[in-house]
Amino acid sequence: MSHHFVLSDFENVQFTDIGSLKPGECRIKVFIGQNQTKLPVELFEALRPFGADADLVRITGAGPNALDFHIAYYIGRLAIEFPAQRSRSSRRIRVLIRSSNTLRRRT
Repeated sequence: MSHHFVLSDFENVQFTDIGSLKPGECRIKVFIGQNQTKLPVELFEALRPFGADADLVRITGAGPNALDFHIAYYIGRLAIEFPAQRSRSSRRIRVLIRSSNTLRRRT
């Protein structure tokens, strides 16, 4: 299994199409805000092929940047869980941002 991760702030960047991501190539965590009570069926359909490699993380607590702090925490956990990823420049943990209809990689 690849150690590439997609962490998505669904509260601010809502998507239903995962672009060119393929099952087995990455793990996806979609962070859902405490006040988000409805999610599109298309999101679940897009994540279904990823099985256990896709996860919805519902946060508790509200306030400015609450979701951002949870994402930062998970980035730290991934860095500890996969320490080799920090030292190998070609396989670092990357943050992917959703932009219009495509996923762009920002390192």
